[in-house]
Amino acid sequence: MQSGDVQRQRCEQCSITRNLFACSRCKNVYYCGKAHQASDWKRHKARCRPFVVGSPSSSPSAVASQDNRTSLRRQKQPVSVSLLRPLDSSPAPSSDADVDPVDLDSLVEEALGPLLDQTDCKCNMFPETAETLSSPLLPVASHPHAPTVPPSSDSFAFQLSNINLENPMASVDYDMNVVNEVSRIVVNDMNAYGICVVDNFLGDAKGLAVLNEVLDMYQSGVFKDGQLVSSSAYRERNQLIRSDRITWLDGTETKCHNIRNLIAKVDAVLTKANTSANNGQIGHHLIKSRSKAMVACYPGNGTHYVKHVDNPNNDGRCITAIYYLNRDWDVKKHGGLLRIFPKGLDHVADIEPVFDRILFFWSDRRNPHEVQPAHKTRYAITLWYFDDEERKKALANR
Repeated sequence: MQSGDVQRQRCEQCSITRNLFACSRCKNVYYCGKAHQASDWKRHKARCRPFVVGSPSSSPSAVASQDNRTSLRRQKQPVSVSLLRPLDSSPAPSSDADVDPVDLDSLVEEALGPLLDQTDCKCNMFPETAETLSSPLLPVASHPHAPTVPPSSDSFAFQLSNINLENPMASVDYDMNVVNEVSRIVVNDMNAYGICVVDNFLGDAKGLAVLNEVLDMYQSGVFKDGQLVSSSAYRERNQLIRSDRITWLDGTETKCHNIRNLIAKVDAVLTKANTSANNGQIGHHLIKSRSKAMVACYPGNGTHYVKHVDNPNNDGRCITAIYYLNRDWDVKKHGGLLRIFPKGLDHVADIEPVFDRILFFWSDRRNPHEVQPAHKTRYAITLWYFDDEERKKALANR
């Protein structure tokens, strides 16, 4: 959404124009918080009509490259693609409530000790147990804006090797007009919310080509259990925390041409966002490198990843980017919801992992998050972008 549209949106009760939340049912009215939404509900409910977002049917099945820019402007729903649910003092269990919080803390501390001793960065910490949630008093949504594989290794020293963004990949295929528009959306929403969601990122045909490459890799047997430590003695305990299967790519592998194009487009978006004028909080970081791409599969049967922080200990990661590959995904049937718990706020952000959606969020303690149990095979590709100064310090202090 263009900046002029944002300026016209005001809280229905007090006319504040910043940090607004939209009614998640109709997307037509805005509030500065749930208190003002509650006070306005008696008046508003008579004209509130549901507006369905976040489902595959809400996006076109195919968009030609020349139409991408228009389609992106029309469909972009960063953050607001899913409900934000308020917390209260009468909690109900969250997805990992069946794990004793005290035992989970002890488990994580024990499991991560060896990892921190053997790797170049301190990652996948779980600094707090899962928060418990109540059902929302009223629906509240955030302000809407519109193969050949590397050798296996259990060490993040290998998996998070720095890949320089100053040497762009050859033979990439993306529209710079779209890159420029998406980068503006990322700057705006990361600055306002710390989270940004973009739908129809590649278009149906290119997204399907990426999915087919991932399926081929998975069928070839290169995916391994997502682990926290290298010792096999921790296998069973690791699966209490994360039960996905993963492989790592740097974008140069054979039979991964379409994945390489995806990675290059994400690189281009964040490089543009980081070097643009008036780029807000992203401008506080010098982003010159990223991790390898982590391709993850949750095979169903309740596979999950409990609440965690990507970078709790200053390992250099500043932005997490996740691209989803799940066609015809129905979160009510299939689960697999990504729930983010923005620090200091009384709501959570629920992101449905639907096909051709990309999510950006700050990697540090501002955004603890979890992947809720998936009951259908769920695929995603994750990239982490490094703050150059913090990354250098982390590597120097390893």
